[in-house]
Parts: sequence; structure tokens; C-alpha cells
Amino acid sequence: MRPEKQAIKDELRGLMEDSEYVLLTNYKGMSVTQFGELRGQLREATSRMTVVRNALFERAAAETGWDDADTLLDGPTAMIVGDG
Repeated sequence: MRPEKQAIKDELRGLMEDSEYVLLTNYKGMSVTQFGELRGQLREATSRMTVVRNALFERAAAETGWDDADTLLDGPTAMIVGDG
């Protein structure tokens, strides 16, 4: 794996391990404005939303013991993480 992709995968894994929850969402159909507004609302709630490449998320999830994550990945995916 290229170093850039390895770094992204490691960051995803770290977010998953350090957060109280991980939510996945397909953001197809959202406008850039809507996406930005949602990110802002999540930030106010001490959460973070990150667009993820499905293949990199799947690898990071497998490293954390979440082996069936691929069954949840369909289309453009964003990961929401946070602490309560």
C-alpha cells in the first residue's frame, strides 16, 4: 500500500478506536452546501464527519476487529465519529 493510503487508513483506524461511536452514511444526493451544514452541526455536537474511501475504511475496520464492515459500504460513504 502506498504511504499516503497507509496514513489515511491509520487515521481512520485511530478515529474508530478513539471514538465512542462510529456511524456510516451514504451521502449521495446531498449538495455541497447541505454537506457543509451537516458537518458544522456535527462539529457543534463534538462529532466529526469524514468522507472515506470504502476500501480504506474496510481495511481499517478489519484491523479493529470489525470484519463485516464491507456489508455496510455502498456508494459514497461518510464516517461520523464522536464522544457522546
